[in-house]
Amino acid sequence: MAKRIAITNTSPVIALVGAGALSLLDCLFEHLLVPFEVWEELIAKPDAPEPPALLALQNRSFHPLTHLARETSSLDNGERAAITLGLATPDAIVLLRVRVRGD
Repeated sequence: MAKRIAITNTSPVIALVGAGALSLLDCLFEHLLVPFEVWEELIAKPDAPEPPALLALQNRSFHPLTHLARETSSLDNGERAAITLGLATPDAIVLLRVRVRGD
């Protein structure tokens, strides 16, 4: 099975680091694209374990966006950036966390 490209939002990175399983992304995907907006969310918390763990991945790269999808009140910048990059990257898998109202 060919490895694919993944684009991540902030929540999957936080969950995988918390479970000690972020390295799975190196195994499952040939490339992991991280929008700058997601990186900014991850580094906003002082001493967060996610930034160094993400930097340790061999297959990750960071991507600026020139145009975010239309702003909606239900999505933050990281989610919008991941979705926008996903729309522009054919055959990529977008890793998101689905929220239920009140979550």
